[in-house]
Amino acid sequence: MTPLVLSTPRQSLTFDPELGGRVTSWTVDGTEVLTGVGDDPVECGMYPMAPWAGRLRDNRITEAQRATWGITGKGEYTPSVSYPPWAIHGTCRLAPIDGWESSANSITMRQLIPDWPATLVTEWRIDGARTESRLTVHAEESTPALLGWHPWFRSTIDGAQARWSLTGELAVRDGAFATGEWMTWVDGSRRVDDAFYVPDGRVMITWGARALTIRNSDPWFVVFDEREECVCVEPQNGPPNAFDTPLRGEPPVAHPGAPRTMTTTWEWR
Repeated sequence: MTPLVLSTPRQSLTFDPELGGRVTSWTVDGTEVLTGVGDDPVECGMYPMAPWAGRLRDNRITEAQRATWGITGKGEYTPSVSYPPWAIHGTCRLAPIDGWESSANSITMRQLIPDWPATLVTEWRIDGARTESRLTVHAEESTPALLGWHPWFRSTIDGAQARWSLTGELAVRDGAFATGEWMTWVDGSRRVDDAFYVPDGRVMITWGARALTIRNSDPWFVVFDEREECVCVEPQNGPPNAFDTPLRGEPPVAHPGAPRTMTTTWEWR
């Protein structure tokens, strides 16, 4: 399929309809802000995560978890390992979209969620230096709807190093997964690959005089800055592995007639 492009005088976004409608290029005032660290599609651009974000313990959703959270179906669900040793970031990022509609400053893409009886609707709208994205899961049967965005932002823009900041708590983890304990986060205290509970739903990234403010409808983010080339600030509507160890709220599930939505704004200065 031909790439899809959404542009205004301030911004331009290019989408790949073959790979879940991911953003392959995002320029702001003529500067590319996205990057990649490898050839694997999990390591570049910006893509939607659905119907789960991050890792699943033992790479599965068990029958007990289905029963606890009202997810339709019997038996456990074991996805293929897409990024050894993990089945990470859902099933949508590698599947083609099924249709789209666009206008001068917006685009809406629809995608049947592989392996689940549900549809992911991805919406983008740009206005000057402000961008709004919305992910919605419409379910025919009760379906996991742990949603997120995984952007790979450049660590250096215009010669300035990225710095990110938030006010919230870090989910203490043992190995790959959260323990249920929390600690107050101090900006810049160490590099991370961790989940954060951010009550005001706001994270800022600055590159010198350039700044991006991310405001999310839900108080969850994952931040990954352990690679020199990039910084990933990932808004989500729940923590990774929420179906096994829910933290501060029920794990997100979409039910027939009750879709789950996450809205995020990205504002550049």
